[in-house]
Amino acid sequence: METTKIKIRRSEERGRNRFEWLDSAHSFSFGGYYDPSNMGFLSLRVINEDWIKGGGGFPPHPHQDMEILTYPVKGALQHKDSTGSEGTIESGDIQLMSAGHGIVHSEFNASDSENVHLLQIWIQPNQRGLPPRYQQQSVTESLKSGLWTRILKSEKGEVSIAEALTEAGARTDPSLALEPRQEVEVWAKRAKAGEALEWKTQTENTYWLQLISGELRVEGKDLKAGDAIALEDAISVNLASKSESEFILFVF
Repeated sequence: METTKIKIRRSEERGRNRFEWLDSAHSFSFGGYYDPSNMGFLSLRVINEDWIKGGGGFPPHPHQDMEILTYPVKGALQHKDSTGSEGTIESGDIQLMSAGHGIVHSEFNASDSENVHLLQIWIQPNQRGLPPRYQQQSVTESLKSGLWTRILKSEKGEVSIAEALTEAGARTDPSLALEPRQEVEVWAKRAKAGEALEWKTQTENTYWLQLISGELRVEGKDLKAGDAIALEDAISVNLASKSESEFILFVF
């Protein structure tokens, strides 16, 4: 008999840091925010929801042995790093930086006047000391079309739910995914009000769903923007969108 364990992380319970140019909400302990009961979730170490004012940004700073996924929600972000790589990512793009044995990079709002809204996600890698690398992809058309869009593909493909989603009737796009150095799969979805889906897998999976906007009901639990829900040891998942919404789903 299925015994799914459910934990909800409410938006207002997150840690918060506010500066002149930055408003940042932390799902897990980060920087000056420390909560021993929220240090991460499996290999997922950081989910920061950031609002950066025009002209603001993070000056050069180092990272090591971390998979860093940047998901712009609105606006554009400029980046530059110690390998000589630089560019801009905007809403509809995804970028995965594998910090490897060490990298120094900076991130700034590409606009002097408009805010940029993004999620920055850190995943602990399963290998350390490898060379740094970047991957980037546009998922704009897939998300606009309402597809379940796979943005990170599990390294060995052992936790994929693509088949289960398809069998449940979901319109999926599993082809756009970047590849982290970890066994985790990540999907993004923009849903219309009233969309509903229940999928089942052959074996138990663990999920973390981060709601960016709108309202969802997941396993009978109501979520609002900024909320998250963890489902452990789940074979089936029931999800319904109560309004237009956008969310990211991690599969372990």
